[in-house]
Amino acid sequence: MQTIALKNSQTENILPSLKNHTFIMMKNCSLLLCFIMVSALSYGQFKVDAEYRLRTELRDGYKSLSDNTTNPALLTFQRTRLNIDYSNDKLQTYISLQDGRIWGENKFGVEDPGIGIHEAYVRYLISEKLAVKLGRQEITYDKNRLMGLKNWGNTPVVHDAALLQYNNADQMKADLVLAYNNDSDKNFESNYTVDMYKYLTMLHLYNKFSDNFNMSFITIIDGNQAVGNYRRVYARGTSGVYAVYNTNNISIDAMGYYQYGKSRAGVNISSFLLHLNPTLTINDNAKIALGIDYLSGDNALDDNNKDNTFSTVFGDGHGYYGYMDYFTNIPTHTNRGGLNDVFLQADYKISPKLSITGALHNFRLTNNILDLSLFPANFVAAKKQLGVEFDAVLAYKFYTNSTLSVGYSALKAQKTMELLKAGSSNGIQNWLFVSVLFKPELFKSTN
Repeated sequence: MQTIALKNSQTENILPSLKNHTFIMMKNCSLLLCFIMVSALSYGQFKVDAEYRLRTELRDGYKSLSDNTTNPALLTFQRTRLNIDYSNDKLQTYISLQDGRIWGENKFGVEDPGIGIHEAYVRYLISEKLAVKLGRQEITYDKNRLMGLKNWGNTPVVHDAALLQYNNADQMKADLVLAYNNDSDKNFESNYTVDMYKYLTMLHLYNKFSDNFNMSFITIIDGNQAVGNYRRVYARGTSGVYAVYNTNNISIDAMGYYQYGKSRAGVNISSFLLHLNPTLTINDNAKIALGIDYLSGDNALDDNNKDNTFSTVFGDGHGYYGYMDYFTNIPTHTNRGGLNDVFLQADYKISPKLSITGALHNFRLTNNILDLSLFPANFVAAKKQLGVEFDAVLAYKFYTNSTLSVGYSALKAQKTMELLKAGSSNGIQNWLFVSVLFKPELFKSTN
Protein backbone atom coordinates (compact mmCIF):
# COMPACT_ATOMS: atom_id res chain seq x y z
CA MET A 1 0.00 0.00 0.00
CA GLN A 2 1.36 3.37 -1.00
CA THR A 3 1.52 6.04 1.67
CA ILE A 4 1.05 9.66 0.66
CA ALA A 5 2.81 12.25 2.78
CA LEU A 6 1.63 15.84 2.78
CA LYS A 7 3.85 18.82 3.28
CA ASN A 8 2.88 21.58 5.68
CA SER A 9 1.92 23.86 2.79
CA GLN A 10 -0.36 21.18 1.35
CA THR A 11 -2.00 20.60 4.76
CA GLU A 12 -2.57 24.33 5.14
CA ASN A 13 -4.34 24.35 1.77
CA ILE A 14 -6.53 21.32 2.59
CA LEU A 15 -7.73 22.41 6.07
CA PRO A 16 -9.52 25.58 4.88
CA SER A 17 -11.17 23.50 2.18
CA LEU A 18 -12.44 20.97 4.75
CA LYS A 19 -13.67 23.73 7.04
CA ASN A 20 -15.45 25.39 4.14
CA HIS A 21 -17.06 22.08 3.13
CA THR A 22 -18.26 21.45 6.70
CA PHE A 23 -19.69 24.97 6.90
CA ILE A 24 -21.58 24.46 3.62
CA MET A 25 -23.07 21.16 4.85
CA MET A 26 -24.17 22.73 8.14
CA LYS A 27 -25.64 25.68 6.27
CA ASN A 28 -27.55 23.40 3.91
CA CYS A 29 -28.90 21.32 6.84
CA SER A 30 -30.00 24.50 8.60
CA LEU A 31 -31.75 25.73 5.47
CA LEU A 32 -33.47 22.35 5.07
CA LEU A 33 -34.63 22.41 8.69
CA CYS A 34 -35.95 25.96 8.25
CA PHE A 35 -37.79 24.88 5.10
CA ILE A 36 -39.42 21.95 6.95
CA MET A 37 -40.47 24.23 9.80
CA VAL A 38 -41.89 26.84 7.44
CA SER A 39 -43.84 24.14 5.59
CA ALA A 40 -45.16 22.80 8.89
CA LEU A 41 -46.17 26.26 10.03
CA SER A 42 -48.05 26.78 6.79
CA TYR A 43 -50.10 23.59 6.81
CA GLY A 44 -50.41 22.27 10.36
CA GLN A 45 -49.41 22.37 14.01
CA PHE A 46 -45.76 22.02 14.97
CA LYS A 47 -44.53 21.54 18.52
CA VAL A 48 -41.12 20.91 20.06
CA ASP A 49 -40.76 20.11 23.74
CA ALA A 50 -38.18 18.47 25.97
CA GLU A 51 -37.78 16.49 29.15
CA TYR A 52 -34.87 16.60 31.55
CA ARG A 53 -35.11 14.22 34.52
CA LEU A 54 -32.38 13.96 37.11
CA ARG A 55 -32.65 11.58 40.09
CA THR A 56 -30.15 10.84 42.85
CA GLU A 57 -30.71 7.74 44.98
CA LEU A 58 -29.17 6.48 48.20
CA ARG A 59 -29.67 2.72 48.28
CA ASP A 60 -29.23 0.61 51.39
CA GLY A 61 -31.67 -2.24 50.85
CA TYR A 62 -33.31 -1.22 47.56
CA LYS A 63 -34.42 -4.28 45.51
CA SER A 64 -32.26 -6.56 47.65
CA LEU A 65 -31.60 -7.02 51.37
CA SER A 66 -28.49 -5.44 52.84
CA ASP A 67 -26.31 -7.05 55.48
CA ASN A 68 -23.08 -6.35 57.39
CA THR A 69 -20.98 -7.02 54.25
CA THR A 70 -22.70 -4.43 52.03
CA ASN A 71 -22.20 -0.68 51.72
CA PRO A 72 -24.89 1.83 50.67
CA ALA A 73 -24.76 2.93 47.02
CA LEU A 74 -25.15 6.51 45.80
CA LEU A 75 -26.24 6.86 42.16
CA THR A 76 -27.48 9.64 39.90
CA PHE A 77 -29.68 8.85 36.90
CA GLN A 78 -30.18 11.30 34.06
CA ARG A 79 -32.71 11.08 31.24
CA THR A 80 -32.99 13.66 28.47
CA ARG A 81 -35.60 13.79 25.71
CA LEU A 82 -36.33 15.98 22.72
CA ASN A 83 -39.83 15.54 21.26
CA ILE A 84 -40.92 16.77 17.82
CA ASP A 85 -44.62 16.64 16.96
CA TYR A 86 -46.28 17.68 13.72
CA SER A 87 -49.99 17.27 12.93
CA ASN A 88 -52.68 18.48 10.59
CA ASP A 89 -56.32 17.50 10.19
CA LYS A 90 -55.43 13.96 8.97
CA LEU A 91 -51.82 13.18 9.83
CA GLN A 92 -49.61 13.20 12.91
CA THR A 93 -45.90 12.43 12.99
CA TYR A 94 -44.00 12.17 16.25
CA ILE A 95 -40.33 11.60 17.05
CA SER A 96 -38.86 11.40 20.55
CA LEU A 97 -35.07 11.29 20.91
CA GLN A 98 -33.76 10.00 24.23
CA ASP A 99 -30.51 9.69 26.13
CA GLY A 100 -30.43 7.78 29.42
CA ARG A 101 -27.35 7.41 31.58
CA ILE A 102 -25.91 6.96 35.05
CA TRP A 103 -23.42 9.60 36.06
CA GLY A 104 -19.93 8.16 35.73
CA GLU A 105 -20.76 5.07 33.65
CA ASN A 106 -18.67 6.40 30.76
CA LYS A 107 -15.20 7.90 30.89
CA PHE A 108 -15.01 11.51 29.78
CA GLY A 109 -13.43 12.05 26.38
CA VAL A 110 -14.67 8.67 25.13
CA GLU A 111 -17.24 8.62 22.33
CA ASP A 112 -20.65 7.70 23.76
CA PRO A 113 -23.41 6.97 21.21
CA GLY A 114 -26.09 7.15 23.89
CA ILE A 115 -28.84 8.97 21.98
CA GLY A 116 -31.57 6.69 20.64
CA ILE A 117 -35.17 6.67 19.46
CA HIS A 118 -37.75 6.47 22.23
CA GLU A 119 -40.76 6.90 19.95
CA ALA A 120 -41.11 7.36 16.20
CA TYR A 121 -44.54 6.89 14.68
CA VAL A 122 -47.04 8.22 12.18
CA ARG A 123 -50.76 8.36 12.91
CA TYR A 124 -53.27 8.71 10.08
CA LEU A 125 -56.94 9.58 10.61
CA ILE A 126 -58.84 7.29 8.22
CA SER A 127 -62.20 8.72 9.22
CA GLU A 128 -63.70 10.77 12.01
CA LYS A 129 -63.70 7.72 14.32
CA LEU A 130 -60.99 5.46 12.88
CA ALA A 131 -57.21 5.93 12.89
CA VAL A 132 -54.06 3.86 12.38
CA LYS A 133 -50.78 4.42 14.20
CA LEU A 134 -47.55 2.83 12.90
CA GLY A 135 -44.06 2.67 14.39
CA ARG A 136 -42.31 2.68 17.75
CA GLN A 137 -44.76 3.85 20.38
CA GLU A 138 -45.83 3.79 24.00
CA ILE A 139 -48.87 1.55 24.60
CA THR A 140 -50.58 1.86 27.98
CA TYR A 141 -53.98 0.83 29.33
CA ASP A 142 -55.86 0.41 32.60
CA LYS A 143 -53.50 2.03 35.12
CA ASN A 144 -50.51 0.35 33.44
CA ARG A 145 -51.13 -2.96 35.22
CA LEU A 146 -50.60 -5.15 32.13
CA MET A 147 -49.55 -2.64 29.46
CA GLY A 148 -47.30 -0.02 31.04
CA LEU A 149 -44.17 2.05 30.52
CA LYS A 150 -41.99 1.14 33.50
CA ASN A 151 -41.26 4.86 33.39
CA TRP A 152 -39.30 4.88 36.64
CA GLY A 153 -36.33 3.43 34.77
CA ASN A 154 -34.18 5.32 32.31
CA THR A 155 -35.43 3.28 29.34
CA PRO A 156 -39.23 2.82 29.43
CA VAL A 157 -41.07 0.09 27.54
CA VAL A 158 -42.06 0.87 23.94
CA HIS A 159 -43.36 -1.38 21.16
CA ASP A 160 -42.64 -1.55 17.43
CA ALA A 161 -46.23 -2.10 16.39
CA ALA A 162 -49.28 -1.26 14.32
CA LEU A 163 -52.22 0.15 16.28
CA LEU A 164 -55.73 0.45 14.87
CA GLN A 165 -57.90 2.82 16.93
CA TYR A 166 -61.68 3.37 17.02
CA ASN A 167 -63.03 6.26 19.13
CA ASN A 168 -66.69 7.20 19.30
CA ALA A 169 -66.59 10.57 21.11
CA ASP A 170 -64.75 8.99 24.06
CA GLN A 171 -67.91 7.01 24.83
CA MET A 172 -66.73 3.77 23.28
CA LYS A 173 -63.15 2.98 22.26
CA ALA A 174 -61.52 -0.05 20.65
CA ASP A 175 -57.81 -0.62 20.02
CA LEU A 176 -56.17 -3.47 18.11
CA VAL A 177 -52.37 -3.93 18.39
CA LEU A 178 -50.32 -6.10 16.03
CA ALA A 179 -46.54 -6.69 16.15
CA TYR A 180 -44.05 -9.25 14.80
CA ASN A 181 -40.38 -9.06 15.72
CA ASN A 182 -37.04 -10.12 14.28
CA ASP A 183 -33.52 -9.34 15.48
CA SER A 184 -31.85 -8.66 12.11
CA ASP A 185 -32.26 -8.41 8.35
CA LYS A 186 -32.71 -12.07 7.34
CA ASN A 187 -34.09 -14.16 4.46
CA PHE A 188 -35.34 -17.05 6.60
CA GLU A 189 -36.50 -17.34 10.17
CA SER A 190 -33.78 -18.21 12.66
CA ASN A 191 -33.09 -17.97 16.38
CA TYR A 192 -34.57 -14.79 17.87
CA THR A 193 -31.89 -13.56 20.29
CA VAL A 194 -33.77 -10.63 21.85
CA ASP A 195 -35.33 -11.30 25.25
CA MET A 196 -38.90 -10.29 24.34
CA TYR A 197 -41.95 -11.55 22.52
CA LYS A 198 -41.81 -12.84 18.95
CA TYR A 199 -45.28 -11.58 18.15
CA LEU A 200 -47.99 -9.61 19.93
CA THR A 201 -51.73 -9.30 19.41
CA MET A 202 -53.84 -7.21 21.74
CA LEU A 203 -57.47 -6.09 21.82
CA HIS A 204 -58.65 -3.39 24.24
CA LEU A 205 -62.30 -2.33 24.51
CA TYR A 206 -63.55 0.57 26.62
CA ASN A 207 -67.07 1.74 27.27
CA LYS A 208 -68.34 4.63 29.38
CA PHE A 209 -71.74 3.47 30.62
CA SER A 210 -72.42 6.64 32.62
CA ASP A 211 -70.66 9.52 34.32
CA ASN A 212 -70.22 7.22 37.33
CA PHE A 213 -69.28 3.91 35.74
CA ASN A 214 -66.91 2.72 33.02
CA MET A 215 -65.42 -0.64 32.15
CA SER A 216 -62.73 -2.01 29.85
CA PHE A 217 -61.87 -5.46 28.53
CA ILE A 218 -58.43 -6.56 27.40
CA THR A 219 -56.92 -9.62 25.75
CA ILE A 220 -53.17 -9.88 25.19
CA ILE A 221 -51.65 -12.74 23.19
CA ASP A 222 -47.84 -12.71 23.24
CA GLY A 223 -45.95 -15.39 21.34
CA ASN A 224 -42.58 -16.36 22.83
CA GLN A 225 -39.89 -18.48 21.22
CA ALA A 226 -39.57 -21.89 22.84
CA VAL A 227 -36.45 -22.52 24.88
CA GLY A 228 -33.83 -24.04 22.55
CA ASN A 229 -36.11 -24.25 19.49
CA TYR A 230 -36.72 -21.18 17.31
CA ARG A 231 -39.12 -23.16 15.09
CA ARG A 232 -41.66 -23.31 17.89
CA VAL A 233 -43.39 -20.27 19.37
CA TYR A 234 -45.64 -20.68 22.40
CA ALA A 235 -48.59 -18.35 22.84
CA ARG A 236 -49.50 -16.92 26.25
CA GLY A 237 -52.86 -15.26 26.71
CA THR A 238 -54.03 -12.77 29.34
CA SER A 239 -57.66 -11.65 29.45
CA GLY A 240 -59.79 -9.73 31.90
CA VAL A 241 -61.76 -6.65 32.87
CA TYR A 242 -61.10 -3.37 34.64
CA ALA A 243 -63.99 -1.37 36.13
CA VAL A 244 -64.25 2.02 37.83
CA TYR A 245 -67.27 3.26 39.80
CA ASN A 246 -67.62 6.72 41.34
CA THR A 247 -70.33 8.02 43.61
CA ASN A 248 -70.19 11.19 45.69
CA ASN A 249 -66.87 11.04 47.55
CA ILE A 250 -66.19 7.32 47.08
CA SER A 251 -64.57 5.64 44.08
CA ILE A 252 -63.90 1.94 43.57
CA ASP A 253 -61.68 0.41 40.94
CA ALA A 254 -61.46 -3.34 40.49
CA MET A 255 -59.78 -5.66 38.02
CA GLY A 256 -59.55 -9.37 37.38
CA TYR A 257 -57.29 -11.09 34.84
CA TYR A 258 -56.79 -14.74 33.89
CA GLN A 259 -53.62 -16.04 32.23
CA TYR A 260 -53.51 -19.12 30.02
CA GLY A 261 -51.63 -20.77 27.15
CA LYS A 262 -48.04 -22.00 27.43
CA SER A 263 -44.83 -20.66 28.92
CA ARG A 264 -41.53 -20.52 27.01
CA ALA A 265 -40.75 -23.92 28.48
CA GLY A 266 -43.96 -25.34 27.03
CA VAL A 267 -45.73 -25.64 30.41
CA ASN A 268 -49.48 -25.03 30.54
CA ILE A 269 -50.38 -21.74 32.27
CA SER A 270 -53.32 -21.22 34.63
CA SER A 271 -52.94 -18.13 36.83
CA PHE A 272 -54.85 -15.01 37.84
CA LEU A 273 -54.68 -11.50 39.29
CA LEU A 274 -57.34 -9.82 41.46
CA HIS A 275 -57.32 -6.15 42.46
CA LEU A 276 -59.71 -4.10 44.58
CA ASN A 277 -59.10 -0.47 45.56
CA PRO A 278 -61.80 1.69 47.20
CA THR A 279 -60.84 5.35 47.73
CA LEU A 280 -62.48 7.88 50.04
CA THR A 281 -62.15 11.57 49.13
CA ILE A 282 -62.28 13.43 52.44
CA ASN A 283 -62.17 16.93 50.94
CA ASP A 284 -60.58 18.79 48.03
CA ASN A 285 -57.12 18.26 49.54
CA ALA A 286 -57.18 14.80 51.11
CA LYS A 287 -58.06 11.24 50.17
CA ILE A 288 -57.34 7.79 51.57
CA ALA A 289 -57.38 4.38 49.90
CA LEU A 290 -57.34 0.77 51.09
CA GLY A 291 -56.70 -2.05 48.66
CA ILE A 292 -55.43 -5.50 47.85
CA ASP A 293 -53.49 -7.05 44.97
CA TYR A 294 -53.60 -10.83 44.81
CA LEU A 295 -51.36 -12.55 42.24
CA SER A 296 -51.51 -16.34 42.18
CA GLY A 297 -48.43 -18.56 42.56
CA ASP A 298 -47.18 -22.13 42.31
CA ASN A 299 -47.43 -24.58 45.19
CA ALA A 300 -43.92 -25.97 45.64
CA LEU A 301 -45.30 -28.85 47.75
CA ASP A 302 -47.71 -30.02 45.06
CA ASP A 303 -46.41 -30.15 41.49
CA ASN A 304 -49.46 -30.15 39.21
CA ASN A 305 -47.37 -29.71 36.04
CA LYS A 306 -48.84 -26.25 35.50
CA ASP A 307 -47.55 -22.70 35.72
CA ASN A 308 -49.81 -21.03 38.29
CA THR A 309 -47.71 -17.88 38.83
CA PHE A 310 -49.25 -14.77 37.32
CA SER A 311 -47.00 -12.53 35.22
CA THR A 312 -47.93 -8.86 34.83
CA VAL A 313 -46.77 -9.10 31.18
CA PHE A 314 -45.56 -5.54 30.34
CA GLY A 315 -47.11 -3.86 33.37
CA ASP A 316 -45.54 -1.48 35.87
CA GLY A 317 -44.39 -2.74 39.25
CA HIS A 318 -42.82 0.36 40.77
CA GLY A 319 -45.29 2.12 43.03
CA TYR A 320 -47.93 -0.57 42.86
CA TYR A 321 -46.02 -3.17 44.86
CA GLY A 322 -43.98 -0.68 46.87
CA TYR A 323 -41.42 1.91 45.80
CA MET A 324 -38.42 -0.23 46.75
CA ASP A 325 -39.02 -2.51 43.73
CA TYR A 326 -38.77 -5.87 45.46
CA PHE A 327 -41.54 -7.29 43.28
CA THR A 328 -41.34 -5.89 39.74
CA ASN A 329 -41.16 -9.39 38.23
CA ILE A 330 -43.60 -11.56 40.18
CA PRO A 331 -42.50 -15.07 39.01
CA THR A 332 -38.79 -14.33 39.54
CA HIS A 333 -38.98 -12.14 42.64
CA THR A 334 -41.28 -14.48 44.57
CA ASN A 335 -39.62 -17.77 43.59
CA ARG A 336 -42.90 -18.43 41.76
CA GLY A 337 -44.84 -18.22 45.03
CA GLY A 338 -47.08 -15.31 43.97
CA LEU A 339 -47.77 -12.11 45.88
CA ASN A 340 -50.48 -10.87 48.25
CA ASP A 341 -50.16 -7.11 48.83
CA VAL A 342 -52.57 -5.37 51.21
CA PHE A 343 -51.97 -1.61 51.15
CA LEU A 344 -53.13 1.66 52.69
CA GLN A 345 -52.43 4.96 50.91
CA ALA A 346 -53.08 8.59 51.83
CA ASP A 347 -52.68 11.68 49.64
CA TYR A 348 -52.71 15.23 50.96
CA LYS A 349 -52.45 18.48 48.99
CA ILE A 350 -50.72 20.93 51.30
CA SER A 351 -50.95 23.81 48.82
CA PRO A 352 -51.54 24.22 45.07
CA LYS A 353 -47.83 23.52 44.53
CA LEU A 354 -46.99 21.12 47.37
CA SER A 355 -48.36 17.60 47.99
CA ILE A 356 -47.42 14.50 49.96
CA THR A 357 -48.23 10.81 49.46
CA GLY A 358 -47.74 8.03 51.99
CA ALA A 359 -48.34 4.28 51.62
CA LEU A 360 -48.04 1.17 53.76
CA HIS A 361 -47.72 -2.30 52.18
CA ASN A 362 -47.95 -5.71 53.81
CA PHE A 363 -46.37 -8.38 51.60
CA ARG A 364 -47.14 -12.10 51.77
CA LEU A 365 -46.70 -15.07 49.47
CA THR A 366 -49.93 -16.46 48.06
CA ASN A 367 -48.62 -20.02 47.85
CA ASN A 368 -45.90 -22.27 49.20
CA ILE A 369 -42.19 -22.04 48.43
CA LEU A 370 -39.57 -24.34 49.91
CA ASP A 371 -37.53 -23.23 52.87
CA LEU A 372 -34.16 -23.82 51.22
CA SER A 373 -32.34 -23.09 54.46
CA LEU A 374 -33.48 -26.61 55.46
CA PHE A 375 -33.15 -28.20 52.03
CA PRO A 376 -32.36 -31.01 51.24
CA ALA A 377 -32.97 -32.37 54.74
CA ASN A 378 -36.69 -31.62 54.64
CA PHE A 379 -39.33 -30.44 52.17
CA VAL A 380 -40.77 -27.73 54.37
CA ALA A 381 -42.77 -24.70 53.23
CA ALA A 382 -41.41 -21.31 54.25
CA LYS A 383 -43.58 -18.90 56.20
CA LYS A 384 -45.63 -16.72 53.86
CA GLN A 385 -45.12 -13.36 55.58
CA LEU A 386 -42.45 -11.36 53.69
CA GLY A 387 -42.40 -7.91 55.25
CA VAL A 388 -43.90 -4.45 55.63
CA GLU A 389 -42.88 -1.43 53.56
CA PHE A 390 -43.51 2.28 54.15
CA ASP A 391 -43.25 4.82 51.32
CA ALA A 392 -43.49 8.62 51.41
CA VAL A 393 -43.05 11.13 48.57
CA LEU A 394 -43.12 14.93 48.80
CA ALA A 395 -43.64 16.76 45.47
CA TYR A 396 -43.19 20.49 44.88
CA LYS A 397 -44.10 22.23 41.61
CA PHE A 398 -41.60 25.06 41.81
CA TYR A 399 -41.95 26.34 38.23
CA THR A 400 -44.00 25.82 35.08
CA ASN A 401 -43.78 22.16 34.03
CA SER A 402 -41.08 21.61 36.67
CA THR A 403 -41.30 19.39 39.76
CA LEU A 404 -38.97 18.60 42.64
CA SER A 405 -39.66 15.28 44.41
CA VAL A 406 -38.16 13.83 47.58
CA GLY A 407 -38.94 10.29 48.65
CA TYR A 408 -38.07 7.90 51.45
CA SER A 409 -38.91 4.21 51.84
CA ALA A 410 -38.24 1.71 54.62
CA LEU A 411 -38.77 -2.05 54.65
CA LYS A 412 -38.87 -4.41 57.64
CA ALA A 413 -38.35 -7.84 56.12
CA GLN A 414 -39.13 -11.23 57.60
CA LYS A 415 -36.94 -14.32 57.43
CA THR A 416 -38.63 -15.67 54.28
CA MET A 417 -37.50 -12.59 52.36
CA GLU A 418 -33.93 -13.89 52.69
CA LEU A 419 -34.95 -16.85 50.50
CA LEU A 420 -36.02 -14.43 47.77
CA LYS A 421 -33.44 -11.64 48.03
CA ALA A 422 -30.48 -13.02 50.01
CA GLY A 423 -28.93 -10.58 52.50
CA SER A 424 -30.20 -10.26 56.08
CA SER A 425 -33.71 -9.56 57.35
CA ASN A 426 -32.28 -8.03 60.54
CA GLY A 427 -32.65 -4.28 60.81
CA ILE A 428 -34.41 -1.85 58.45
CA GLN A 429 -33.85 -1.58 54.71
CA ASN A 430 -33.67 2.06 53.55
CA TRP A 431 -33.97 3.98 50.29
CA LEU A 432 -33.93 7.72 49.63
CA PHE A 433 -34.25 9.70 46.40
CA VAL A 434 -34.28 13.31 45.23
CA SER A 435 -35.56 13.99 41.73
CA VAL A 436 -36.03 17.08 39.59
CA LEU A 437 -38.10 17.05 36.40
CA PHE A 438 -38.19 19.80 33.76
CA LYS A 439 -40.58 19.55 30.80
CA PRO A 440 -40.25 22.84 28.88
CA GLU A 441 -42.21 23.60 25.75
CA LEU A 442 -39.59 24.96 23.35
CA PHE A 443 -41.77 25.87 20.40
CA LYS A 444 -45.43 25.65 19.40
CA SER A 445 -47.40 26.86 16.43
CA THR A 446 -51.10 26.57 15.63
CA ASN A 447 -52.50 27.09 12.16
